[in-house]
Amino acid sequence: MKIFGEKHIRLADVYNNMAASSHNLKRYQDCLYYYTRSLEIKEKTYDVVHPKNATSFGNLGLVFHGVSNKALEEYYRKKELKIHQKMNNTYYIGAVEEAIKYCAKASEESNFTSPDV
Repeated sequence: MKIFGEKHIRLADVYNNMAASSHNLKRYQDCLYYYTRSLEIKEKTYDVVHPKNATSFGNLGLVFHGVSNKALEEYYRKKELKIHQKMNNTYYIGAVEEAIKYCAKASEESNFTSPDV
């Protein structure tokens, strides 16, 4: 952090890698912290509608999938989808829509409610 500073985009990549490692170890609290820090930097560096931000929202959705919180998983997947739709990124739209359908079904079965996006 001393070389680039706390808000440098390379630090966002480091946080993202630390989050991925934490996710593999099922350390979801650490994972959530690192993905959130990475997203904070990316949102200040890139436009709001940027594929890296979409990926970060998708990663946050995966964290909540890991802890079986389908409502929050769906919330972040919808944020990811909105970015892909605004970019007309058809490659990802179908996959994200399927993930959202899965979350919605699981939420209905568990009586979870999803926050509005």
